[in-house]
Amino acid sequence: MLPQDIPVWYEYLDRTKETYNKCYYNVAMTALDPSEIPGLKSMVEMWMYAVSKRVDVMAETRDHVDVIEVTRHAGIRSLGQIIAYGFLYDLCKPFRKPKRLKIVCIYSDPDVKLVAEKHGVEVIELEPRPLGQIIRTLAAGGE
Repeated sequence: MLPQDIPVWYEYLDRTKETYNKCYYNVAMTALDPSEIPGLKSMVEMWMYAVSKRVDVMAETRDHVDVIEVTRHAGIRSLGQIIAYGFLYDLCKPFRKPKRLKIVCIYSDPDVKLVAEKHGVEVIELEPRPLGQIIRTLAAGGE
């Protein structure tokens, strides 16, 4: 998650904190098979981690996992990322639960929303609030 996107995540988390059992950040996934790569095992593992794609958040509920791309402005880039993450999730199976693909943002545009809907991606647009207000709310236990 990029530094400028952290307030977007905190805003979403403030609204949904009761929804998730656990959140995992900067989750590495790759379609590469380490057994097919020659070399010292520790070097192969380091290389694979370096080339893996990074999911901003995987948020686990009782019955599914939300695979989440967090960004201020949802565009074609974030849409491509979340679709790729969904494909890699199906391939790697990091959880034994079905996935839901989400883009959490402040704003998007009609084309991105249309394509997202066609690919089963939920675009969640939030009203921005000052970061200090969000942090105070989270620190107070959401009250």
